[in-house]
Amino acid sequence: MKAIDYLKIKNRMTKNCEIACDCCPLSDLNNGEDEWCDTLENYNPEKAIAIVKKWGEENPVKTYMMDFMEKFTKAEKLYDYHGKERPAFCRDAVYARGKRHCEGKPSNCYRCWNEEMRDDNA
Repeated sequence: MKAIDYLKIKNRMTKNCEIACDCCPLSDLNNGEDEWCDTLENYNPEKAIAIVKKWGEENPVKTYMMDFMEKFTKAEKLYDYHGKERPAFCRDAVYARGKRHCEGKPSNCYRCWNEEMRDDNA
């Protein structure tokens, strides 16, 4: 696992270290080593990586497109210039409550629909 992937998954898992320690898989209460999370990362990085990797596999990133297509399986789809599928309308019409942040550039649609979904939209 690359360091950047570890950090991204860890931050998602811990909500940037804002969840309670008793809920965190890296905490001394849950890591099976009875070590503080930072101690575990420093002295047993293999174990810390394994914990984060396992959590990431069990909790994959959910994109706006995944969420939308799960809820609206028969929604009309379009294909971009590279043949990549996306819903036939702007993501912001559903998830941004009418606020467009892409300035209406169709080339941004696939990328926009495939951004990681924020918790406040779930």
